[in-house]
Amino acid sequence: GVEFVNARASVPSCTPARATLLTGQSPWKHGLLGYGEIAKDYAYTMPGLMHEAGYENFVVGKNHFGWNETTNEGYGHGYDVVSSEGIYEGLLKVVDDYRQWYRDENGGKDAETAWSALEGKMNTWRGISYENDEYYHPTAWTGRRAVALLQRLRSKSSGKPWFVKVSFHRPHSPYDPPQRILNQYSDDDLPPVAHGAWSDKYAAFSAKQGCGPTQPQAWCGKMPTGEMNLARRAYWGCVRHVDEQIGEIMKEVDTANTVVIWTADHGDAQGDHNLWRKGYPYDMSVKIPMTVRWPDSWDSVMPRGTKDTRVVELRDVMPTVLDAAGITVPYPFVDGDSLLCATDPTRQNCPAARGVAWREYVDLEHTTVYHWSNHWSALTDGKWKFIWHAAEAKEALFDLAADPHEKVNVSERYPEEVARWRGRMVKQFE
Repeated sequence: GVEFVNARASVPSCTPARATLLTGQSPWKHGLLGYGEIAKDYAYTMPGLMHEAGYENFVVGKNHFGWNETTNEGYGHGYDVVSSEGIYEGLLKVVDDYRQWYRDENGGKDAETAWSALEGKMNTWRGISYENDEYYHPTAWTGRRAVALLQRLRSKSSGKPWFVKVSFHRPHSPYDPPQRILNQYSDDDLPPVAHGAWSDKYAAFSAKQGCGPTQPQAWCGKMPTGEMNLARRAYWGCVRHVDEQIGEIMKEVDTANTVVIWTADHGDAQGDHNLWRKGYPYDMSVKIPMTVRWPDSWDSVMPRGTKDTRVVELRDVMPTVLDAAGITVPYPFVDGDSLLCATDPTRQNCPAARGVAWREYVDLEHTTVYHWSNHWSALTDGKWKFIWHAAEAKEALFDLAADPHEKVNVSERYPEEVARWRGRMVKQFE
């Protein structure tokens, strides 16, 4: 397929990202500029339009649309949550399919007992190995359920096309891979932690600001080296665990006739710039994987394995799925564009067919999270990134081509570039 190396999540938090995937809209249009509840209804949704076109829609894993305790099932938004293989929302005190299964299998114990060393903290910065047999791990559960669903779809003879979303909760914290995977990584395997002088302030933040090693759910702080490296190794282990499950899932996919999209809702700071978790304007938080594999039976102007540099965002997933299914994208409701345009720019849903160009840059933003100072808006074209820290009334500019880890704020060095990006942001807010 094609890897889009300049993919971003405009609002790097769980629910805003999923609202974007669901609607194909920018955050300013679907309304989630920070963490909040996904609306119960939208005029158009990706699975809703697929259903209208005759597709069977299934979801396995994390949906984050909410859980209906009256019917004891997740809200679907067009996904068949009853016939799917199960929901795991990854939220404490939410009795989803996975948690009910875990209790049944483990004598009534709650799922968080498998990471009791973290004191049941879902959003902790710390890492451990999973304390139960890995069979019960939500990553393994999601992978098995997805494999079972694909096997069932392959064996049935309804003749209907299908659309499946498989959503793994990890590597979101808690960072808790099986011990066998954690053992595969040593401290020497870890890349250096990125650090810029501009981020020294976060090392100085104390427990009063929710930071530092004494805070189990710290969002910033300079952590003890051993504990920090364990957390980072555990994060890598969670990624590896997901990769293993994806490998098993792909064995069940008919690659001759199936479009496969691989992406994520946000990144994770992992100690870079003395920051942890998500919700930041820096690429450790907003940059995401985005790979599209088209069916073996399709022709393409682009060779497989191509790395495409155009700026893409999660809003492009919905129009890509609709385009693959031959469904007209409901513009102007949708803000994204089909990523299949990289394989054939003449497709009906491509910008060129609508008389417009592919976007030059993309908007990024997040309302206040963790601390009053973390409230920002940003723009990037993959080469430059301009950030406006609203609460502090400060600007930052990063030369991503020369400084991909955003160590040096060059706003004073390039005033003309700052003025150009500031003008673009003003236009963004008009």
